[in-house]
Amino acid sequence: MSEGNDIVDLITQITGIDQTYLSAPPTSTDCRLQSRLHVASIAEKMSWASKHKTTRIEDTAYCLLGIFGINMPLLYGEGTNAFLRLQEEIMKRSDDQTILAWYLPEDAPDESGVLTTSLAAFANCKDFIPCDVGMPTPPFQITNKGLRMKLPVSSDGFKDGRYGLLQCRTKQDPTTMIAIPLDNSRNNLYVRSKRPLSILSYQYWRTWSFTPVNLLPSLSFASSIVQPPSFTAFLESLPENFYIAEVYPPNVPQQPDPRIIMTGIHEHENQSPSRVALVLIKSLANDVEPFV
Repeated sequence: MSEGNDIVDLITQITGIDQTYLSAPPTSTDCRLQSRLHVASIAEKMSWASKHKTTRIEDTAYCLLGIFGINMPLLYGEGTNAFLRLQEEIMKRSDDQTILAWYLPEDAPDESGVLTTSLAAFANCKDFIPCDVGMPTPPFQITNKGLRMKLPVSSDGFKDGRYGLLQCRTKQDPTTMIAIPLDNSRNNLYVRSKRPLSILSYQYWRTWSFTPVNLLPSLSFASSIVQPPSFTAFLESLPENFYIAEVYPPNVPQQPDPRIIMTGIHEHENQSPSRVALVLIKSLANDVEPFV
């Protein structure tokens, strides 16, 4: 396309793809478009397609298979899950952390997964690129506990909450790094907070503590993680002909011994897990009023 400047300008105007990727330098020995597109960050590639409209929701993911070199099954009817699958496949092949640097819409819930379900979230991310901090990018992968990675994490008192620092920056300023807002859900499981991305000084890379974390790819992923009981209550003695009828928080099935109670975690908004179990005891003969 180096000779068709008018065509290059038109494609750039329509797609948002920078002319540097469409025009092969005169000294370049490799004129293949795919080779030049390969150097673009994941966030930038996503931004090129962020305004695409498709008949089926899943086609927003399938139309990107070529540009990312991904081969995955096409499952029509899966909806937004297709875009989640695409991001997971990309992460198997790339350590580019700009895949986590995207913007939530204004009407987003207070918490979400660290992978977005909408391609539009990358609309304003074309200037995000990986950065060199003098060390290899720590590996990250999807496990049965979420997206496991190690990154610098701020304390809860930083600005308006906790942030995780990604190994990426803006094109314009090499002294910046991008931080994503995080909320600690439970047991070192983090979700993406509704707070906006933060562009910070690279110096935080050295001052924040490197922390192994599990990030929930999506909120639905949390339902697949087994939640252990919060505590065990053991009744040393139980009167003869009496039995445990009900437990609150709800009882988790355990051994047949009627004196052992393992309660599930019971949480209220802005409160820590409950450490109180209410046990309703009844008489087998029904000759005594039930008591707690």
